[in-house]
Amino acid sequence: MLTNRKQRLILAIVLAITLACSLIVAGLVGATDISLSAALEGINATLRRTAALDVDTQIIGEVRFPRAVLGAIVGAGLGICGLITQSLLRNPLGDPYILGISSGASTGAAAIIVFGTTSNILSALGITFGAFLGAVTAILLVTLLASAGGKITPTRIIFAGMAVTYFFSAITSLITLMAKNAAGTKSVMFWMLGSISNATWHDTLIAGSVVTVAIICFTIWGRRVDILNLGDDAAISLGTSPRLYRNLLFLVVALTIAVLVSLTGAIGFVGLVVPHAAKQLVGSTTRAALPIAALGGALLVVIADTCTRVAIRPAELPIGILTALVGTPMLMALIKKYSK
Repeated sequence: MLTNRKQRLILAIVLAITLACSLIVAGLVGATDISLSAALEGINATLRRTAALDVDTQIIGEVRFPRAVLGAIVGAGLGICGLITQSLLRNPLGDPYILGISSGASTGAAAIIVFGTTSNILSALGITFGAFLGAVTAILLVTLLASAGGKITPTRIIFAGMAVTYFFSAITSLITLMAKNAAGTKSVMFWMLGSISNATWHDTLIAGSVVTVAIICFTIWGRRVDILNLGDDAAISLGTSPRLYRNLLFLVVALTIAVLVSLTGAIGFVGLVVPHAAKQLVGSTTRAALPIAALGGALLVVIADTCTRVAIRPAELPIGILTALVGTPMLMALIKKYSK
């Protein structure tokens, strides 16, 4: 474990350099490979906002680079939200999706995909906005269930999240069965497994703004998170209101995940695996683990997305499949560790 501030800084720099290299590599590979010089030229043209000179430069600037950047932002957001969720729930197996947000977003997206062609109102909303509405609905339901009959506690949140997850999963399955063609069913399944193939710079701006706000909030309230992790009685004795800060932090987590899921679908296990790796490296202090979780999550998603493009090219794998394959062994190891 790296307890020295200088060591943690070196680790963060190494991760940042590795992330920068992975972003460049992400521009090189795909259905067809692009040379390193063309990729660098495309990235340079994008950063300088100059016109693309050829097709390769245009592919980099309009398709691959925004996709890689969005993947990095989404990974960072999932990593930090997973870190905060595990601390607030005082549960090492906590995950942002335990709040039922991804299930709600999936229902909203499925409704737009399946019924959008027959309803002008649904068609006008778009998949992203429909998914966001579903996610926000799930947040409201979890809040109402967790607060019913008393104060909100970690245990209540877990049970409320499970109930909402099963409820929306059932609705999504029903909607999928009602699809009138195989293409609609395939679109719903592909979205539910996560994909950043349709990334745009507008999506990147939205995700970047939300994740930046979340990082600022978690950094400011980092010491409060550590106090809450000690338990409610200890937090009260140290002058921290458990109810106030837990509600505020869960609200930030929920809205951040809602936006990210509405843009990319559900990319599982990132919020579970990355926080554990970060805490193993630099300790469980929130302000120390936060930048490592952000960089680690960004790196994992960018690498995973790059692999999905080359695994069965020219076709693509949904990124959620690959992250699940990586995360499942980690989950098994955690279950074995904490069952002792």
